[in-house]
Amino acid sequence: MRKAGSAQGDAIKRLTQIYSEKKRTAPSVAEVHREMGQKTVAEYAKQWLPRQRRMTEYSTSEHVRSSINVHIVPRLGSRKLISVTPVVVQRFLDELEADGVGRGNQVNILRTLKAILRDGRSQSTFATGWSFRAWPI
Repeated sequence: MRKAGSAQGDAIKRLTQIYSEKKRTAPSVAEVHREMGQKTVAEYAKQWLPRQRRMTEYSTSEHVRSSINVHIVPRLGSRKLISVTPVVVQRFLDELEADGVGRGNQVNILRTLKAILRDGRSQSTFATGWSFRAWPI
């Protein structure tokens, strides 16, 4: 059985570690991280799409563009990148299902959303603690 003081001690250690890491982060890097976290999903998706060179087929890029414009931006576009959590994504998928979007299309839309969020995460550390493995589908 764990003691109550132990949990508090763990929390203090973790906060001390976070504070130390924050102190070691260069101001310019911290500003980039802060800036990335403040972008909305719509703003980042607009930047992300032109950088996707792997979409060699016209139909693939059209499907991705459609997923963004028809499903992702209308439902999540105004959210800050930092606020998109697995719970938010699950609600997003529930909305898609309630609106009659087929399962295969949901998978493709989720792939696009995950690619956008992964790219955002690789550009910054705004999303520490995210685990895409915990996401549905």
